[in-house]
Amino acid sequence: MANNFSRRRSTLATVVLGATVLFGTVAGSALLAPAAYADTKAVKLDKAVGLPLSEAQKLAAAGDYKGALAKADVAGAAAKTANDKYQVDLMRRYVYAQTKNYAQLAVVIPRMIASGQMPAGEVQSSSKLVIQCLDQSGQKAKAVEAAKDYVAKYGHDKDFTIFVASQALGAKDYKTAIDWANRAIEGERKAGRKAPEKWYQVAIKASYESKDMAGYYSGIERVVSIYPKDDYWRLLVARADQEAKFSRATFELDQFRLLQAAGVALKPNEKLAMAEAAFSKKLHAEALAILQPMKDKGELDSDPAKKARNQRLLDNAKTEAAKDAADLPALAKAAATKPNGIALVNTAELYLTTGDNKKAIELYNAGIAKGGLDGIQSNAAKLRLGIAQYRDGQGAAARKTWGAITGTDGAAALAKTWSVVSSR
Repeated sequence: MANNFSRRRSTLATVVLGATVLFGTVAGSALLAPAAYADTKAVKLDKAVGLPLSEAQKLAAAGDYKGALAKADVAGAAAKTANDKYQVDLMRRYVYAQTKNYAQLAVVIPRMIASGQMPAGEVQSSSKLVIQCLDQSGQKAKAVEAAKDYVAKYGHDKDFTIFVASQALGAKDYKTAIDWANRAIEGERKAGRKAPEKWYQVAIKASYESKDMAGYYSGIERVVSIYPKDDYWRLLVARADQEAKFSRATFELDQFRLLQAAGVALKPNEKLAMAEAAFSKKLHAEALAILQPMKDKGELDSDPAKKARNQRLLDNAKTEAAKDAADLPALAKAAATKPNGIALVNTAELYLTTGDNKKAIELYNAGIAKGGLDGIQSNAAKLRLGIAQYRDGQGAAARKTWGAITGTDGAAALAKTWSVVSSR
């Protein structure tokens, strides 16, 4: 049987893992309001400072910023006191803002903050402006350090915390990217806001690029609980494929079951692959539950070359499912007489596919307790016991069952994703 699921997973992984997460500049409001310089008539200034500064104001008001800056430099040369110097820098700040000279703004504003003359209520907002100006002028490294200092002093900021993370990702500093992306997400949570999906992707991509696959998958588990997209679910289900001893023959059907439980819309070829996987295990009721809705929607007849073959598949499913239903009680009775638990767990899966979850739970527990199962059989039984418990409304019991599964055959990886699905 063609491995449709595997090919689909590979394509999605390329799309999601290859996606570039970019945050070009720091977000923020307008840098400065138009009237951002002091009224020289209202501020006590030395005459040698006040006269050229007054002329600078008039020139700035007329749009002659070059002339205004020249007059501000004259006033600056004469300024002796901290107040005089601050007022001159106010004019410079205004001119640089109007001319979008972000590099000079990144010099002037820190000087104004350090002067001790800036009103206390303006210091924090001015500190934000410094970061924005550094970023706008292409001084990314300095902007990042300033953003770190800002967060250290004032706490999480929705623009600057993720800015540090995204810049670190671009610089391939993956440890910092993960740390600051997590800080940003947690900061938004504490603020009662939902972090944007891209923020989660920063941590996910950083984990992947640093080959931290445990962090990568835990990142996907986290984002899918908030942004439950099919691509994320497919990646989590495909995690089992990466296990060293993964057995597709044993767990392919369980992968499809998990996709369905997560609400992923399967394509017609995937549904057929799922039905065929069920047939290969002689789970005819499950195959019928897949094929009949496909028939009703016209999906079985969409390919003329396969129409007759698909109809035979459906007809066989109906016939064999009816026989299985009649034989189930006798099979369960016979399984109980066997020397090991293999027949019991096999019969349990038949009950699982018919929707009799309570009987399936009973037989899975009996088969596991009786023993005689090898490692992969035991893991498969526990995985499906958890599925039966989940379908029976016993979510906590299911997660406990799944949590006890270990090994690298794929069952533990699938169990982790089932736990995510059941916790929604």
